[in-house]
Amino acid sequence: MSAPAIFRSDSAFINYMTISADALIEGHRFDVECRKSANPPHELRYHRLNQFCVSIVFSGMCVEAFLYDYAAHAFSDDFVREHLDGMRFLSKCASYPKLIAGVDIDRSGAHWSALAKLNRIRNKFVHSKSIVPYSDPEAEAKRQELRRAEYIALPKTALTCHSAISLYVAELFRIHKLTGIDNPFPLWFSEFASKEYKDVQQALAPYVAQGAPSGEA
Repeated sequence: MSAPAIFRSDSAFINYMTISADALIEGHRFDVECRKSANPPHELRYHRLNQFCVSIVFSGMCVEAFLYDYAAHAFSDDFVREHLDGMRFLSKCASYPKLIAGVDIDRSGAHWSALAKLNRIRNKFVHSKSIVPYSDPEAEAKRQELRRAEYIALPKTALTCHSAISLYVAELFRIHKLTGIDNPFPLWFSEFASKEYKDVQQALAPYVAQGAPSGEA
């Protein structure tokens, strides 16, 4: 997907969003291949997991890049680096609109639910640790059952994480329109994010039709 000329010379937001989308579509393609067999080859399962991990991690990086530009244009790069950039992910998502537009972000909407899931799943992948099996066979069986359920749900989970990008951007544009506070981003920015997500859903349609789970988790 080609993007219009952006206000900064190189938009990490656009680049990361594209990487996330491409990996999400590839993950669904491998998911469909895995579902063709009761015991798919390790290589297929590896590529499936790898692509969904890439998509989720880059979805988080995309939102982080958007937040950085959002704050840097409202204040300055130096101010953001010194005072804001060290905040936790969800704290940034909540605090930046308050600092810039003077509005508390709604934490009951789909945008916040998607952001919270993105934060949780991304952290789980990025900070993954080795697991020591439980000595209790029943407890270990329950844990393995949970891990399998999470593995099966990855297509839905990754799509929800990717949706956080367009949902959050749209919410910030709504806030700025409501308050009349100048938005540092041109209107096409929100339109681009929304169209990108719709394009992703359209690209996933053939895989969904083949039985791969998709949609909001």
